[in-house]
Amino acid sequence: MFGGKHKKSEFRYIPRYYDENKEQLRKRVRAIQEEMGEVEKKEHKPGSHLKGAFTVNREKKKSEEQIRLKRTNIKLIIAIFILAYLGWYLYNTDYFQDILENFNSYNDGR
Repeated sequence: MFGGKHKKSEFRYIPRYYDENKEQLRKRVRAIQEEMGEVEKKEHKPGSHLKGAFTVNREKKKSEEQIRLKRTNIKLIIAIFILAYLGWYLYNTDYFQDILENFNSYNDGR
């Protein structure tokens, strides 16, 4: 309940291959579509495809970490309440007082 095993980190590698023929075909199709007016011509800005690419994973990881931390805190609070209730129950019962009396009589007998 409290000391669960940690999951192993997974390495998510997605291999990417470069096919020169496929890239040339894609460029020719794009150029024909631009000539026909089906697609608007856009100027390529270096690095524009990277903008915000790394923040999505970081936010996801952060939210997962926050959820894990929240669960841990809830478990800790529940454990504190259970121990506090158990201590209060033992303090208010005759069982705890009997233990103290037996302890005192045992020490007085020495």
